[in-house]
Amino acid sequence: MKNFWLLVSFEYRKLLKRKSVWITLGIICLFCVFSGSSELFGSYYVEGEKVDSHWNMLKKDQAVSERYEGRKIDQQLLDELAGLDAERSSQIPDELMAFVIKVTGDDSFDISQEELYFMRREKMEKEWTETFKTPKERQYLRALDEELNQPLTYHYSRGYRMAVDLIYTLGVMQTLLAAICIPAIFSEDHLRKTAVLTRSSQYGRKPLLWAKLFTGLSFSVGSTLLMYPFFLVPVFVIYGTDGFQAQLQLFQPSDVWLLTAGELLLILVGLSLLTALLHGAAAMVLGERLKSNMTPMAVMVGFLLFSLLFNVPEQYRILSQIWDYLPANLLAYWGAFNDCLVFIAGHYLCEWQVAPVAYFAAIAGLIWTCCHFYRKYQAE
Repeated sequence: MKNFWLLVSFEYRKLLKRKSVWITLGIICLFCVFSGSSELFGSYYVEGEKVDSHWNMLKKDQAVSERYEGRKIDQQLLDELAGLDAERSSQIPDELMAFVIKVTGDDSFDISQEELYFMRREKMEKEWTETFKTPKERQYLRALDEELNQPLTYHYSRGYRMAVDLIYTLGVMQTLLAAICIPAIFSEDHLRKTAVLTRSSQYGRKPLLWAKLFTGLSFSVGSTLLMYPFFLVPVFVIYGTDGFQAQLQLFQPSDVWLLTAGELLLILVGLSLLTALLHGAAAMVLGERLKSNMTPMAVMVGFLLFSLLFNVPEQYRILSQIWDYLPANLLAYWGAFNDCLVFIAGHYLCEWQVAPVAYFAAIAGLIWTCCHFYRKYQAE
């Protein structure tokens, strides 16, 4: 074990001596800070006339939100909001306005409670039809929705909503970081023509192999954890930490999952660590197999762009669900928490519940493949 940690320290020294690692980390961390605060830049204009700065608009919205915090979105609240004067847009929280618009398609609050929630259910049923849900799946989703506390309760949760949206961006940055930095852990020995020498040494077989694997996986996870403070701190400082208990239906009305905004964020953080392990394992396999730094990077970045630009229609049920499990799609809210279900052992599970098992299996397969290529090279 002592030799293992010594080898890990050597691998980390080699990795951290590379300028590309520090340049990439620095650029990504700066991008995370910018992403978390970019919405506050500039001002709001109407027909070329400056109305207000985005910062002031945020502070006004937070002040207005305090007035409605914890209120049920029921007939009493709808009547109260419908009775506001012509300047009512500045007297209604943005998230509350967005909820009504997503459900009704209009910014009018002149609607009854029954109509509001009936329109929400109609929209859900329409989406289930468009995504080819089976009768049993619809029955299961309706049963989940019946468990939801309705009418919904308003809570200001803009900080969590911003954080959830930015995890998708973090997933892209995570892929780039792994593609640029990690392949060198294995490919460098081939490029320097030292692979045969190191692998024939006393600790060049299993100890060195496991040290390299540990270095790649731990670096990928550690760098992902490093990114979180750089975008979460600005987001929560600017938008606040209120709203952990807010029902996720406030910003995704057609969803049925019994989760809060805070739980949603924690699940996505956990999934991002799994994708970090997957990216690290994939980068090491490519580095060992292709014996290059640039080619693995091109493969991973190319696949990332392909997964971002291409989509599998939902009518191809199995292919569409497999596509949703790709890292670039899974870390998006609409990927992990869509209403596509998986039937296992008599139970329906959603994609974020199945993904950990699938990812651990994929990671184990990649590690085995990397070990196979490493030992095969020794035998040549």
